[in-house]
Amino acid sequence: MADERTARADLVKRLSATVGGAKALSAVDAAAAALGLTEPTLDAAQRLRLLDHLGAGSDIVAIASRLLKAQLMLEATSSRGATPVPR
Repeated sequence: MADERTARADLVKRLSATVGGAKALSAVDAAAAALGLTEPTLDAAQRLRLLDHLGAGSDIVAIASRLLKAQLMLEATSSRGATPVPR
């Protein structure tokens, strides 16, 4: 996860495939508010904090958040020229 920024809306979109749009939006907005993240984009550290916050529970949002965090970390690794991970 380089120094690039990610729109919070992109995280919502990726989570919504698993938990639904309304639940994803509500969860991301609530986590961002709890963490004081007011900008519409997040840097790598903020993304990790937000996904860690969401992943702390045991519900479907938490499980999907942990999976998304792992996917983002793998994407970042493969974009840096490391050995690609099979999909």
